[in-house]
Amino acid sequence: MSVRIAVLALALTAIGCATTADKNVEAKAQAQVGTETPTHAAAAGRMAILKSSALTEEQKEKFTQIMDKAQLNTMTIREEQGQLKAALFKDLASGNFNHKEVATYKSKLQTLEKRKLDLMFKSLDEVRSVLGKNQLDPEVMEHLRESFATK
Repeated sequence: MSVRIAVLALALTAIGCATTADKNVEAKAQAQVGTETPTHAAAAGRMAILKSSALTEEQKEKFTQIMDKAQLNTMTIREEQGQLKAALFKDLASGNFNHKEVATYKSKLQTLEKRKLDLMFKSLDEVRSVLGKNQLDPEVMEHLRESFATK
């Protein structure tokens, strides 16, 4: 009986932590100035990096290099997504579309979205190595990768 109580207490504690973490992240996100485009978001991120007193100049430089590379790769993926979406909507609007092709469009769009997520997580891993600290728990990162994986 005491084992069940301990497990239940541990589960409730974990749920409470997740809820607290969710609330903290949401509060931090809401405190940010809204960005209209990914370019604006990147500029805000770059400014935060450059203004940080917690980072060395070398870390700032490496951090911005990682960010630049990720932004370039993300823009390429967005361009591919735009081309696919335009072709998909053109097919749908024609009224004469192939259901298998629509499924293929959806699959390709999901694959591209997963590539963007994988790129983001890879960049986070690179940032963690630049910081020289294990600030991002590998188990949490793996859980996020699995959660967002296209099935």
